[in-house]
Amino acid sequence: MKERIREYFSVLQPGWIRNHAPGYASEVVPPILLSVLLVYPLWCDGVREGAAEWFAAYYAIAAPLLFAMLATPLHPVTLPKLLYLCPLGRAQRARLLRERYLCKLAVPAVLCASVMAVSVAAGVLSVLTALLTFLQTSLQAVCLGSMTWQDMTLWSKKNGRGAHYRNFWHPFSLFCGLMHLFLFCLGCEAALAVAALPLLPVAVLRVRDAARAMEQAQEYEEAYAVGQGEGSGERL
Repeated sequence: MKERIREYFSVLQPGWIRNHAPGYASEVVPPILLSVLLVYPLWCDGVREGAAEWFAAYYAIAAPLLFAMLATPLHPVTLPKLLYLCPLGRAQRARLLRERYLCKLAVPAVLCASVMAVSVAAGVLSVLTALLTFLQTSLQAVCLGSMTWQDMTLWSKKNGRGAHYRNFWHPFSLFCGLMHLFLFCLGCEAALAVAALPLLPVAVLRVRDAARAMEQAQEYEEAYAVGQGEGSGERL
């Protein structure tokens, strides 16, 4: 598992993102970061007292949630191309795919749990807010964790501007994450569940999709096919 964690963080490098998901880095990430880091907190600064405490609570929620929303899609359900050249059987590839899938779900959850525990202990967040944020972050990782290589190529500019919106569940999951932060800005602590509940059925569907994607990703031709349908099209 240590190797899987090392692989997880090796992907989160500007060079890898620039080469493999340029559309994602230029069209998806900037508006989300702008909204979460600047628009939301600056909008609330003038309507709240105790701004310092509020900012501490806000960014304690935003940091792990942003990590789950923006980092998870960069880990499609596939293996590095070099591993397909190794003499591995289908059972070994299936095990590696499961480990990589569980790792990309576990890292955001562990990060969020750590931040929430520290925030509650410091009195920055209430227990209810911390639990709902942990639920939201975990569901975000699950809903975005079943992306395939085909989904990743839709974030490339060569496929046309806005092509990444062809898969409805990805922008819907991102929207729910932004809604969670917006409700917190409004002071609706109990209403934070509104942003998480719609993701519950989506998470079930996406886990099923991930299982199917892991089955297909055991073969290079299926894992790196670029086409309109799964397992069809040009190989990278």
